[in-house]
Amino acid sequence: MSSLREDDRNKSVIGYPTTLISFIGGSFSDPIFEFQVDMVNIPLNASASVISPNWEFGFLVENPNKKADIYSDVMEVSLFYKGEFLCETDVSPFEQGKNTKSLLWAGFKDVEKKIVDLISEDSKRGMVSMNVEVMG
Repeated sequence: MSSLREDDRNKSVIGYPTTLISFIGGSFSDPIFEFQVDMVNIPLNASASVISPNWEFGFLVENPNKKADIYSDVMEVSLFYKGEFLCETDVSPFEQGKNTKSLLWAGFKDVEKKIVDLISEDSKRGMVSMNVEVMG
């Protein structure tokens, strides 16, 4: 016959899941991805001051996690100008090694002529600012 009380028998069983949850939570507490726009290629025909309808945005992607590689499914990248949606594209799935950085390109092909014309006109006054949204 066991001399353990009901309270004592439950203590060790409760301890294991708590430790396991703490370990799992601790191993993934690092940020998943860090994105920043690194390069932008919007070709400009200098003689006509016209912007090409084919744009490329290069994102510096960093996996600061020192414990795990990270896999990304397809991501949707959207551009906004003056708060208005311009266009979007998909970026193929990719894998990012632990504690690494890489350059990821998003290509916007055949941007609508009215958008290109609007930005071309505004670019004559100087810098053009756009917002980028990455969802995935």
